[in-house]
Amino acid sequence: MKRTLLIITAALALAAFVTGCSTTSTVLTPAVIQQAVTISVEGGLLTEPQAAPEVKIAGAVICASASATNVAPASIVASLQAAGLTNNLAEATLIVNGALLIYEVAYNSIVSTNDQAAAQPYLQAVCDGINAALPAPALAKSASAKKVFKLTQDWSQIPVRP
Repeated sequence: MKRTLLIITAALALAAFVTGCSTTSTVLTPAVIQQAVTISVEGGLLTEPQAAPEVKIAGAVICASASATNVAPASIVASLQAAGLTNNLAEATLIVNGALLIYEVAYNSIVSTNDQAAAQPYLQAVCDGINAALPAPALAKSASAKKVFKLTQDWSQIPVRP
């Protein structure tokens, strides 16, 4: 529970740091959003690794939303609900909500009108941040996969054509 509170506190601190000042638009770039989401999701998955499969699915839903025309936070939440990802695993919900909170701060500070196109790069940054934070797939455990892995560790065993 302490870890969960730490994740929420970090996301809220970022939101408070970049909200409400006249320089918000220069501070909030898609690169900053991606980095913040990556750090937030990595921290959540470090403490709650069992949430990774649902975070990965939620990331796919968010990435699909990033390619759509309506990038409002409410439509993203509706897409996540339609995919059946709400409240299945509390830790995954918390991690994804942290990423969406970061996006919502950017969305609210950038989209003062109904200009959805201005927010699209920021939602794509959230997508990229979630994907960057996901753990790499485990190495295969078959004998042939182990042999290939061993060969790549010792390049001198790989035959070279003349």
